[in-house]
Amino acid sequence: MMPAKISLSVISRSPIPTPLRLCRTSVIGALLLMLHSVSAGLDGLDETDISGSSSGADSGQRVRELGRPLYRTFTRRDEGIVNKILTGVQDPRGLMVFGGINCVLEYDGQRWTSIPIPNSTWIQALACDKSGTIYVGGTGEIGALVLDGGTYRYKSYTSLVPASEPHLGEIKGVAIHGDDVYFLSDKALLRWSGQHFSVIHLPYEVGNSWFFSSFSGRLFVHAKHQPYSEVVGDHLQPVLDDPVLRETAIIAAIELAKEKVLLVTQDKGIFEFRDSQIVPFKTRG
Repeated sequence: MMPAKISLSVISRSPIPTPLRLCRTSVIGALLLMLHSVSAGLDGLDETDISGSSSGADSGQRVRELGRPLYRTFTRRDEGIVNKILTGVQDPRGLMVFGGINCVLEYDGQRWTSIPIPNSTWIQALACDKSGTIYVGGTGEIGALVLDGGTYRYKSYTSLVPASEPHLGEIKGVAIHGDDVYFLSDKALLRWSGQHFSVIHLPYEVGNSWFFSSFSGRLFVHAKHQPYSEVVGDHLQPVLDDPVLRETAIIAAIELAKEKVLLVTQDKGIFEFRDSQIVPFKTRG
């Protein structure tokens, strides 16, 4: 059978005077060619790692590039991975550090390294300072990962917590503010000065958690039924007490521009914070 001839008028913007007819075999051949091209492209992507070089990627490390950013999926089948990843932070060297269960995981782009955290279960909070020290908050345990010859070594601070706080509970947030480090639980805010701890007691309600947020170099905490307060040294300074916010919790603050801050709540939407008041932030959703 002679191959079908397609007139150049097909790709022209001028009107087509007569209908274009393609034989069935030509259509089938074109579809098979397209499927082959897509299949070949995906197979090639399976053998390409994030850097673009060819490698034998494991089943849990397949890379896809379909008009979107490159990504790699890790599962428990990959060496060093644990059941859960609860939080993460990047250190000044570019390495990723993740909080897991009973350990912290370090990933250098090629290998996973597990750093045991004694006397803790869930590592839910990490924060890294400019020197590379990573502060760790877990269940009943607080401390820091300190660089020692290029590797991290865990140093516990739990024994330094004042006797008035014998039960830390879950540490759900860590924030670095100036030279101080704050560890946040449901009952207390612990301030680490580098030498000792001081305690800011927080009102406690079952089921209501406290959250950090920050903007303009200021640190805030908030919980349901409580005023939105700024952390100033060893005390809290209320800055906003709105009836709407008392029925939810502010979980994040986004500084869009000078004097334009968005407050993200747990279940009441987003508000713009200006002139010590909140205004609902309208979205398209």
